[in-house]
Amino acid sequence: MAVTAILWTGAQNDKLYLQSGQFTSTLKTSQSIGAIDNAPQGIAWDGTNTLWAGFTNTRLYLTSGQFTSTIKTSESVAAIANGPTGISWDGANTLWPGATITSRKLYLQSGQFTSTLKDSQRVTIFEFGPNGISWDGVNTPWSGGSFDKLYLQSGKFTSTLKTSQSIQAIDTSLSDISWNGTDTLWCGLTGQKLYLQSGQFTSTLKTSEGIVAIDTSVTGIDTNDFNSRITVSMNSNMGLSLTGCGIEVTPSTAALLSRVSDTTIQIFQDGIDALISQLGKSIKLVYLPTIIECPNCINDTIGNKPANRFRPGPMRFSDGKRCPYCRGTQKTEQENSEIIQGLIQVKPRDYKRYGISVQDPGGLVSVKTFMSDVIKIERTTHAIIDIQKQSIIKIKCRKVGEPIPTGLRHSRYAVSFWQRM
Repeated sequence: MAVTAILWTGAQNDKLYLQSGQFTSTLKTSQSIGAIDNAPQGIAWDGTNTLWAGFTNTRLYLTSGQFTSTIKTSESVAAIANGPTGISWDGANTLWPGATITSRKLYLQSGQFTSTLKDSQRVTIFEFGPNGISWDGVNTPWSGGSFDKLYLQSGKFTSTLKTSQSIQAIDTSLSDISWNGTDTLWCGLTGQKLYLQSGQFTSTLKTSEGIVAIDTSVTGIDTNDFNSRITVSMNSNMGLSLTGCGIEVTPSTAALLSRVSDTTIQIFQDGIDALISQLGKSIKLVYLPTIIECPNCINDTIGNKPANRFRPGPMRFSDGKRCPYCRGTQKTEQENSEIIQGLIQVKPRDYKRYGISVQDPGGLVSVKTFMSDVIKIERTTHAIIDIQKQSIIKIKCRKVGEPIPTGLRHSRYAVSFWQRM
């Protein structure tokens, strides 16, 4: 789906807005959120629900649809930073910036939403007021209000700043940023406008739209096409690549691909679903173990130490001898694991396209699974992967990098890379 509408937040009226096109004066709908938080500071769209950040309550919110009054979930980030100033979604994790004196970082929070902070990157060397964030499938565009600049940070996140662009000649109070696959969208408080800037980034302003008649404090912006942000990215030849689908197209054919019918998309998804479910191999995801009492020996309840007496259990031994099961510790580890299905590729040749860098590509394995498995994969310590048709050979692997959302138009699947241990 091409971008047909823009989502933005207004702090004056405490509302979420849906504006037609890029940009028109037509307001399609709005939703008051003042009863929940009276300082919305950013907005994002995940293909189904709307994410937004609330500065007053220091929370991340997930609102059903575009828009309803239903809050599906929320997560306080007060223990991390005193006030999120933007929000974005990469298909598996939530990105948000903090601009208070104690934070001034880019944050990567697991899921929608968990309390797990996966990464953060201080940006005070570039900017004192990060106040907007997005994700383009490879790098992190973000905005800063102190110097009124658009920034492009490598990955999620590294300390490498790839480029920046001052917008002070256009607006002197930048408040959020997004990406539509070709151009950069941002909003400014001084001009009270939505802006469309060419590329990542040029000085060319393609269009803008004043919104002062609707709200006088625009604080967040995003597109209504989730996949334009994370599935389509510019390659070195200025063509387009659809990450994870194995498709390379030029800008002229990208427009044709965007008009693929919903029926065709459904056929594609049904085919991939069947491949994973019917031909996929078993992947055993292993998590951190649980420490339990030894099932083989009896504990001395008075001294809280091993009594060296057989319980009985799985490994017989004589009383007074050290238990062979726990080696006299009276504690043992209980494995926590589960099985998922995935399409396996040994020695994948396209790993560099996903930003994967390894010393031994010969020991690399790629796994294509459903997006619903991403949170499980992120929790693993390692995995046992089936690489033979007859399930004879299984290999122990460690995860390399993070799972990458993939799919045709919709990020229904994820590709993860694993290195043999």
